[in-house]
Amino acid sequence: IACARQIRDHHDGRFPDKAADLAKLPGIGAYTSAAIAAIAFDEPVAVVDGNVERVIIRTFAIETPLPAAKADVRARLSPLVPPDRAGEFAEAMIAEAQDIIREVGSRSQFRLSRVALEGKGSSDEPRVRRRLAHLAKRDQAAVESAMVLVNSEERKQHSELESTKSTIQKEIGARLEEVTGWLKNGASQPQEFPAGKVVPKRLVQRDAPGLAGTDYWDLYKMAEEMEARDPKMRYDSLRIIGDEMWNFVNGRRNVNQIAEAIGAEFDFDLEPRHVLKLFEGLASKGFVGFDAPGG
Repeated sequence: IACARQIRDHHDGRFPDKAADLAKLPGIGAYTSAAIAAIAFDEPVAVVDGNVERVIIRTFAIETPLPAAKADVRARLSPLVPPDRAGEFAEAMIAEAQDIIREVGSRSQFRLSRVALEGKGSSDEPRVRRRLAHLAKRDQAAVESAMVLVNSEERKQHSELESTKSTIQKEIGARLEEVTGWLKNGASQPQEFPAGKVVPKRLVQRDAPGLAGTDYWDLYKMAEEMEARDPKMRYDSLRIIGDEMWNFVNGRRNVNQIAEAIGAEFDFDLEPRHVLKLFEGLASKGFVGFDAPGG
């Protein structure tokens, strides 16, 4: 109401068509004023949100951290706005989130189908089922994460983003249900490994320490055992596992869950006891600690 009154009293009842004037209206901030001016009135003004900031900072290698870099971002972006297509330019940034969501959905459905077809009829079908469930859940979470490209104000203005997200997540769920129907053997839970119920937590913030703390001959023996269980796994697979372990440590997942997740991502038939051994190596170097289950 306050906004409408100000338009009536100070703009002769006409909605302002310039970002500077729109920004003075109650309830309209910097982003909204620029977006309205660009999209509705084609004013060549830079529409800057969190997504645009990230793109410009990376494109121009701006080293100043946010929020101090905001002025620099706007200064770099403004000359790029096409004078006769400001609205399209602004909407393209919004469309990026939708494009990412659709891309994740398409790739997810393709991969679920491929994994199911490759595992169909094999003795490994129960593990394939577990892997499919993990991949689908991970991809649905990836769709959700794409929404960080837009802020809460943009979500309200572009309800189609939430609709697209929900539709793609449902499609991934439907494809999971379809492809698991191709498998004859029922689902099974991985063999329980009691020692793997401990929850690793980072004690330092750094890049992945890899296989630090685990003796070479222990790694060699582990690699032989892994290859005997799953011929796809080699000694070099340990390096992949070492890096991914660090990525999955969040203080909530236990060792069994981390082993299952890494195995699903890379199609490794991975035993939790090996993952625990590698975590114990990291613990010996002071990189991680362990919480008791439920602690």
